Amino acid sequence: MHPSKLVLTPLILPKASEEAARSIATAIRLGDFTVGDKLPAERAIADALKVSRVTVREALRMLADAGLLDLRPGAGGGSFVASEIVPPELLYPGLTFEPKDMIDVLETRRILMPRIAEVAATNLNEGDISRMEAALAFARSGIRDTPHGPNDTLRHILSVASMRFDIAMAEATQNSLLVRMMHMLLTWLDPLRLMTLRSPEDIETAVRNLEDTLAALKAGDHSALLVSLDRRMTQIETEWERTSGRKLRRTMSAVLPPADA
Repeated sequence: MHPSKLVLTPLILPKASEEAARSIATAIRLGDFTVGDKLPAERAIADALKVSRVTVREALRMLADAGLLDLRPGAGGGSFVASEIVPPELLYPGLTFEPKDMIDVLETRRILMPRIAEVAATNLNEGDISRMEAALAFARSGIRDTPHGPNDTLRHILSVASMRFDIAMAEATQNSLLVRMMHMLLTWLDPLRLMTLRSPEDIETAVRNLEDTLAALKAGDHSALLVSLDRRMTQIETEWERTSGRKLRRTMSAVLPPADA
């Protein structure tokens, strides 16, 4: 008998309350609920998630402990959003990254983002534009509230703003699979994005690139769109190469056509 080549590792299944907490936290991070908003009642959340009210109550306590919610008892009370900055460990528990994974993420972004942006530009409506403008306003308000330069909170605000912008752009394609792919890509990209925002210049460059991308989308300017996307992607790629000491396998031209193509 030949020894088995099948290698299995133990499964660690999350508790229902942890999954419920992640679902609520994701809605907050996406901007469905903002600071000061009151969440739906426990029963409504339980019905939406198909879990018990006990599970929802435990999830809300977890989010309150993480600083995301303010739980107010009594008449007029409820669960109120206290922060839109969701700790990464709450959203991505146990997520680990190897250098090869990071190369794959950055290359996938190069392949996926321009195609999504091009489709979005043809389908863009006022709702899509409003969501992208709201993401930019969230970024600018974070900068105004942090006059002494980047800190962890501001880096997370910019990461959230970029994520909301990219999700809105994917939703503009009116293709649910592309939206799901964008969500998956951004899950892996988030840690990389955070490490690029080291200086006031990095912050300003990131926001300006978002503004240029939106302007190109609204104008339907294909060349300007590809240029702005290239600048956005290059900012993260360059910092990753610097900090990791590694090089990406492909150059920009291998996965992104020239702007005048």
